This record gives sequence, C-alpha cells and structure tokens, in this order.
Amino acid sequence: MNRVVFTLLVIAAVTIATLVLARPAAASCQRIADCTLKPSRVSAAAAIRGSSGVGTSSVSTNATAHISAILRDLMAFFMGPDSIAVGYDDEFLITVRNTGLTAAHDVDLTVAFPEMIAAEAILWTNQGFACTLVTAQTVRCTGGSMGPNNEQGLVRIKARGTAAGEGTVVGTANPNRTLTEVRYDNNVATKHVRVVVLR
Repeated sequence: MNRVVFTLLVIAAVTIATLVLARPAAASCQRIADCTLKPSRVSAAAAIRGSSGVGTSSVSTNATAHISAILRDLMAFFMGPDSIAVGYDDEFLITVRNTGLTAAHDVDLTVAFPEMIAAEAILWTNQGFACTLVTAQTVRCTGGSMGPNNEQGLVRIKARGTAAGEGTVVGTANPNRTLTEVRYDNNVATKHVRVVVLR
C-alpha cells in the first residue's frame, strides 16, 4: 500500500514539476514571441511605409514632372504683309504662345524666309528671346520663356523684297522638339507673301 502511495506521489510530483517548469518556459516563449512579433510588425509597417513613401514619392515626382512636361503647348502665329514691293522693307511679327498649364523655358524659334525676301534686322523681342540673322533667309532665336495660360513671346523682324515672285515665310517654335509638349502640329506658323515690282 505504501509502495502504491509512494508511486502515486512520485508521479504527482513529476507531473507538478513538469507543469511548473513548463509554465515559465511557455510564458517566456510567449513573451519572446510577443517581443519578436511586435518588432516584426513594426518593421513590416515601417517597411511598408518606407517602401510606399519612397515609391510614392518617386512615382509622384516622376508623374509630376511628366505631367508638367506634357501640359506645355506652344503655338506660333504670323502677322505680316500679303505683298512687298521689290526694293522695299516691311515687318513680320511672329508670336509664340504657351497655351499650356505649365511654363515653357529655353524655347527656340526659327524663321525661314523664301529666296525673294531677305531678313535685314531684328527690331524687337521679348520674353528672353535672343535672335540672330544666321543668313538673309534664316533667323534663329533662343532662350524664350513663356509662362502658362497664353503668355506669349514676340519677335519682330524687318525684311526686304529682293525679287519678284511668291513664297512662304515659315516660323517654327521648338523646332527640334527639345521641349515635351501636348502636341507639335501647332508649332508652325506660315505667311504666304507676294513680292511685286512697282511700275
């Protein structure tokens, strides 16, 4: 009988000892798990925020730059005579207008005259355009800067009729398409001119 009781007491002691020893280990393990998981969750959240933040910032910056670029829209217009007499001067005014929503800087402009008309002088410019007479038939302007919402740059050129005939004066804004725009088909302005001989 004592032997049975002793055996039962030993089993009970072992069981209790196992439970007591197991409980701290389990609790400790649970706390470690908490300590491990919490930083992991924080790290994951931080990683998500960091990834999202960097990604969003990068995408946002690129998107903004791209949108800014495609929201430019330059248009060219010509004003000038329908006819010029041989040996006489007249004036041509070309307008470059930015109809877009973002500014256009470092705008180039070329003006090409037909062979019977010779450019003689740049009379006036604005919006930063600096123009030079490359040849008697070619004017090149650089450095134009137009803000959004129809701000415009003007270039006034004096030209002379040199021989009888007909031709077209062509002005092209952003001729090399170095600036990204919404469209390019409105960058060219033309003016058909007759050069006549007075009798």
